[in-house]
Amino acid sequence: MLTPLYAGLLGLLYALLSGRVMWWRMRSGVLTGDGSGEAGLAMIRAHANFMEFVPISLVLILLIELGGGDPYWIHGLGGTLLAARVLHAIGMWRSTGVSFGRRAGAGLTLGVLVVASGVCLSLCCG
Repeated sequence: MLTPLYAGLLGLLYALLSGRVMWWRMRSGVLTGDGSGEAGLAMIRAHANFMEFVPISLVLILLIELGGGDPYWIHGLGGTLLAARVLHAIGMWRSTGVSFGRRAGAGLTLGVLVVASGVCLSLCCG
């Protein structure tokens, strides 16, 4: 099984994103919401965006693996997803506006989602 490698690494990244939000909440005293500030909102959105895309992407990658997909697909998709989420997080931490990390991370994440969906469809219907 290869997917647990990427699930574990992405889980650690999610723990880091969660920890940053918790640390910011304790430091700022903003226990709910974003405190109407860009820094808090950026951290919260980086955390939330991760949860919006990573679970379905990992499920698709796992289904490819369980369906007998080539290990190169698993490593390619898993590695790209991991890199995309790291880029996105760094982009969100450095700027609340458009940044290379945000743009590249979002684009690569969407690419993983589309490609993994296509591979899943080809495994079942191809």
